[in-house]
Amino acid sequence: MGNAIFNGAITSTSTLSVSGTTSLGANITTTGTQAYTGAATLGVDVTLATTDSNITFSSTLNSLTSSRALTITAGTGTVTFTGAVGGTLALGATSITAASVVNSSSLVGSSTYAITGNATFGGAVSGITNLSVSGTTAINANITTTGTQGYTGAVTLGAGVTLATTNNNITFSSTLDSSGSSRALTITAGTGTVTFTGAVGSTLALAATSI
Repeated sequence: MGNAIFNGAITSTSTLSVSGTTSLGANITTTGTQAYTGAATLGVDVTLATTDSNITFSSTLNSLTSSRALTITAGTGTVTFTGAVGGTLALGATSITAASVVNSSSLVGSSTYAITGNATFGGAVSGITNLSVSGTTAINANITTTGTQGYTGAVTLGAGVTLATTNNNITFSSTLDSSGSSRALTITAGTGTVTFTGAVGSTLALAATSI
């Protein structure tokens, strides 16, 4: 399939693969994988769902005309964003339920970003309000939110990073360690509270830490 425009809901497809650009104007439900190779845009609030199968965006993902909400449910599948998300026009409230969510590039949002599962952030995150991850988190780039940041599972730092909020809390509910080598951590939370519930650096110590 070349370029694709979906203005009506899809509910009876096993797998979906688009080699060109994709305009998402309705919900898409598949039993198998969904793969969007070219740039994708959201023209409305959209829900993408699979039955324990992967959803992959190999290029950019943006809202169209105004910020659009995105809900993804992939069960035990993995959701991968290879290109920048929201670089042209930010997404709205984003909620993803999957075994793991991989953001390989930057992400710009305008509302909440809630991940039920494990998360990897390979590019800078900005613009969102509240960020929450229920599983483990690998942080390899800076994360800036106006609201809270909540990391329920174990967190690893794969690079020197800065975590920032606008006078809001940052909470680590499990362990926090460096990955590969000792990594620097800078946290700015203004009038917010920074909480480390689990051990910090017990597996691999952090480098210079400023809060």
